[in-house]
Amino acid sequence: MDHARFNATLAAVFQNGRGEAGLEVGTDPGLATSEHIQIPRCLIKPWVARTSPEPKVDGAPDTAISAGLIYVHGGKLFKRADDGSIGPRLYDFQITAPTYDDVRRFVAVNLTHIRDADFDDNTTRWIHATRFWAAVSGFVATTKSNEYIVVDDPTDIPDGVNAIADFIAGYSANSWTASAARATSWRKSNHATGGEIASGFPRRWLQKEGYWPTDRDRAVQQRGARLATSAFYLATHASSVHAVLALMAPTDDDHWACIDPQFGLIPEWDVKESTIIRMVPKTQVAGVSMVTDAVVALRMLVKEGLAPLLESADQYMALAAAYRTVEENGIKAASYAGWFLDGHPNHNPRIPFNQKDLAFAELVGELGVVATKYYSNTSIGESPALDNAAKQMAPDTARQNWTALGRAKRSTAPTDMFRVYGRIKGASTSAAVNNILSEDVVQRTAAVTGYNESLKSMADAFRVANYPEMNVRTIDANAESADAQARALNTLLQAGQQ
Repeated sequence: MDHARFNATLAAVFQNGRGEAGLEVGTDPGLATSEHIQIPRCLIKPWVARTSPEPKVDGAPDTAISAGLIYVHGGKLFKRADDGSIGPRLYDFQITAPTYDDVRRFVAVNLTHIRDADFDDNTTRWIHATRFWAAVSGFVATTKSNEYIVVDDPTDIPDGVNAIADFIAGYSANSWTASAARATSWRKSNHATGGEIASGFPRRWLQKEGYWPTDRDRAVQQRGARLATSAFYLATHASSVHAVLALMAPTDDDHWACIDPQFGLIPEWDVKESTIIRMVPKTQVAGVSMVTDAVVALRMLVKEGLAPLLESADQYMALAAAYRTVEENGIKAASYAGWFLDGHPNHNPRIPFNQKDLAFAELVGELGVVATKYYSNTSIGESPALDNAAKQMAPDTARQNWTALGRAKRSTAPTDMFRVYGRIKGASTSAAVNNILSEDVVQRTAAVTGYNESLKSMADAFRVANYPEMNVRTIDANAESADAQARALNTLLQAGQQ
């Protein structure tokens, strides 16, 4: 038996880290072949670009090219050389625009590739529109895409096609926004909805367009949300994240694409700032959210003046260094970096990054508990990454302490928390807090000074400008009420252990 094809498949899996995305939970399996976009040959259009910024002069060599692949990087177009390297820059790209008849033919060949039984006519129209505008804008036919098939033009146009074509003609901006939503969601999470209910930008787009269910019956709403999510996935999945990011957010040096322009390419985009801002933050990439969300929780503690109470506070410098790595490198540190950067025209390298590094793992785990227990009523308290961090890496004592402090927070002033914390932990495992609460004035003053120095150091490391320093007089004034709260908490804790 000839195993050459099988061996080639195995080799591709192990080459250049292409298999790494398969290690992520919830990996996107992609569209079924039967749902790939069908591109009729009528959409293959002649195009031309010049390798010189100067207009052609009579008698001068012709610098025009009209075939091959094009790199998009840094807001510029480049010819792709035969060996895959980046060639000369291209200027004045021109391509013939699609016609209304082209739209009709596109709809005709794609009618059977959308699950009509699952979606109503309104939803089917915007699925077709999003896929059409993605195909003719340069989002679909890239070296990183394989969810399209070139087919012959249809000989017959079925009834009902004109109504869909009319809708498509006026839905370009909405369709492009849907593709942008898909790309930004993928950039942050390594998938765009998939089998999960749409969230973030995709969900907001669906809500804005009126496709998100609002039924008061929760079960009906959930079914509608799953159907809307499935429709969004089907509509946008063939849009290459490389092409969307490279064309719409060219300021990030890691954003690039290699596009086959014969199906269409729009080199210049007028993208609203509200959309761009979701595409460019370097901290918004997959595989780093435990670190980035932990820093959000830590900054919140600093602003309350409570950060030095963390059991694993001695790991804060390692966490700050990891966060700076993400801030500076973005996609290079993401879990999909190997795949995304493979083929980059400037050979941008991947930066090894482990969001569970032992140098700061316990601190991230403890901050996961802080988020889910102490800040449970805030948006950071809903972070899936920190919920996982709390379950996987938080020390048991930290989990117990911040759970108790979360209960105390509802009726305790921030300055009282020091004494409450000290009573919960006990002197044997919290010498620093115990010294702050000492009856010895000298010892207490020195401990408060040390605490404030630690707080300042953490504030500087995570760039927090305003925070309350500990004050001996304030602590003394609140001691009696805090002790009463602590006694009540101890009673609750003891009752819970029985």
